[in-house]
Amino acid sequence: MVRRLRPAAPVALAFALIYDVLRRYLAFCGCSDRHVSNITDIEDKLIERAKVERRRVRFASTYEGRWWEAMDALEVERPIVSSHATEYVRWWLSSPS
Repeated sequence: MVRRLRPAAPVALAFALIYDVLRRYLAFCGCSDRHVSNITDIEDKLIERAKVERRRVRFASTYEGRWWEAMDALEVERPIVSSHATEYVRWWLSSPS
């Protein structure tokens, strides 16, 4: 299962809780999964917000930290793998269209 995480959108909290309950239920039923979370740390909305706030685009890491603190406080299980969209920018740019 893949879940997309947007650190700048705290509204995703409800979806994370629902996903966690579903994942735990499936594990209880004997299903296994490899929980991978893609962290969207750069996108048009983040870039525009950074311009308005006159900040660097990397400010998304602030929200990501808050996200993980909230997930830990709610005892939501962390994914096995967490990858950031910015880790793949060079790959996207070098990929043939």
